[in-house]
Amino acid sequence: MVTTKFYLDLRAVYPGKEAPLKLALTKKGRTALIFLRIRILPTQWDREACKIIAHPDKLFLNNYIRARKQEIDDLLFRLERSGFLQYRSITEIRKRVLFELETLEEEKSVWNGFSDRFLRFASVKKESTKRIYMQTYKRMAAFDKGLRERAFEEINKEWLARFDLFLQQTSPSQNARNIHFRNIRAVFNDAIDDDITGFYPFRRFKIRAVATPKRSLSVERLRLLFDTPVEEHLEKYRDMFKLTFLLIGINVIDLCHLKVIIDGRVEYYRAKTNRLYSVKVEPEAMEKEELRFCFPEFDSYEGSCKFQGCIHDREPGCAVKEAVEDGKISKERYESYISFFRELKESERRRYS
Repeated sequence: MVTTKFYLDLRAVYPGKEAPLKLALTKKGRTALIFLRIRILPTQWDREACKIIAHPDKLFLNNYIRARKQEIDDLLFRLERSGFLQYRSITEIRKRVLFELETLEEEKSVWNGFSDRFLRFASVKKESTKRIYMQTYKRMAAFDKGLRERAFEEINKEWLARFDLFLQQTSPSQNARNIHFRNIRAVFNDAIDDDITGFYPFRRFKIRAVATPKRSLSVERLRLLFDTPVEEHLEKYRDMFKLTFLLIGINVIDLCHLKVIIDGRVEYYRAKTNRLYSVKVEPEAMEKEELRFCFPEFDSYEGSCKFQGCIHDREPGCAVKEAVEDGKISKERYESYISFFRELKESERRRYS
């Protein structure tokens, strides 16, 4: 008889590094290991309960390893009934199990079920987007225990309506629930594009957004916020907030990648959508003396320049310029700063001339 048990292989694993999770096959005191294609930190494995803990995808991973173990247990049961196990060594048994698993994988490769497609679709997304998709998957798996065997045609209007009722138990907000349905719809659209399915339940199941009241600040409140005195070390964060507002809500990552002001405007492609934006830089948006605070790589050199209030342009003994020459600050970023500074200086000259 062959028994199976999960085994986190800590051999040759450095402290703080992930270890491979394996399934141990044991016969008459001899053991062979099968890698389950999962690596986790030792702190993420509960040895007594034989399950993954403290992992962002623990629900999915535990379902996966249990299904994999059950698959191997079923294989061993069939091999035992056929008499194959009786006179075979544990090494021979492992080779046969791996062969049978490979055959099953080939058979499964022609199966494009909804669950597998959803996970593959999520896996190629950015990490932040992937986490959102995995939240949807976890909610679906909690709702439908047979999710892994579902064909696209089974995720129909009725299934979606029941899923919506399930979500309402913990998420009364329709707009919050819509995030999950948009994720499901995206997977359907992708599968249709690849001719995996022609079924599309969202022709009948509509995702309806609920209008919410505008939550905007009055001009008076904005002025109060902008002029609120703060501690010195918080001033640059307040000013960064003001700048993002005055540049029509520019995303922080796009703000950090701005390179030049042309004719009083900043032009950039938004990182998230690759859409081109052209925004006028209003006089209130920036004063040239404050520009240096928008370049965080300058922070550690502030106060080290020869002259107090150094604007890091033509002053001698400038610590920032020395850092650029030493390669400690990107030359391209510094040139962007100078370009911005001189354009703002020219705009100021035109404004008061």
